[in-house]
Amino acid sequence: SDSVNETITTQCIVNVSHVDIPVELTMPQGGDSLNQSCQTPDHSSAQSVSNSLVSNDCKLYTSSLKGKLHKHKGISTIHINARSLFPKLDEITWLVQQCDIDILCVSETWFNENIPDIDVTINGYQLIRKDRIGKSGGGVAIYIKDTITFRHRPDILTDQNLEMIWVEIPTKGHTPNLLICCCYRPSDSSVVYFESILDTVDKALSENKHLVFLGDMNYNYVYDEKLYKNPIFKMELLFCLKQLIQRVYKGSS
Repeated sequence: SDSVNETITTQCIVNVSHVDIPVELTMPQGGDSLNQSCQTPDHSSAQSVSNSLVSNDCKLYTSSLKGKLHKHKGISTIHINARSLFPKLDEITWLVQQCDIDILCVSETWFNENIPDIDVTINGYQLIRKDRIGKSGGGVAIYIKDTITFRHRPDILTDQNLEMIWVEIPTKGHTPNLLICCCYRPSDSSVVYFESILDTVDKALSENKHLVFLGDMNYNYVYDEKLYKNPIFKMELLFCLKQLIQRVYKGSS
């Protein structure tokens, strides 16, 4: 797989990766058993974002990203740390639709029970969300293109308090299925919280499937194999994961 790492002007961090695995596709109106359990809003009322609602900076960024994505094959996944998705949804929708992104993972959605799915839908995508309960901020969401068959996998979580979503995407032939995770680790969380993340990843890997882990872990990380004390590097070593982000993209973190 390859990655493209950029910063969008709406104060979101955007990381893009490609997974060169053939996946099963389905028509949007299909009743495939793998995605019947996912309750998603009716997209028929959602409209594409108007040109006038998108800043020139976002248009320039989107054009640049489209050029880079054109060089790659496979399923494209984006992670965005939104720090409140709702007021930025128009520009993010523009980026996702113009670049024809397959899967959008969002951390720090800041959604709550007062924001219904229909208000944060993206035309042509199904939404899974996990809001932070009892406290503002945080939260994660995954938008998956209507043509991609998937199954929501909350059973993978070893701790239901984790801000984490797992989905499974069936692949073609004898290739193991693909597990995709969107995770947010609050900066003030405890060591126990991180250990719960490790336990959940370990449980996912025990299924012997391909895994893509996206999110914001709130750790100071520079890609250097000498940083053996770094929690993320520890995670890579423990589970034989490959780090795709190879440069500082938000201050010193």
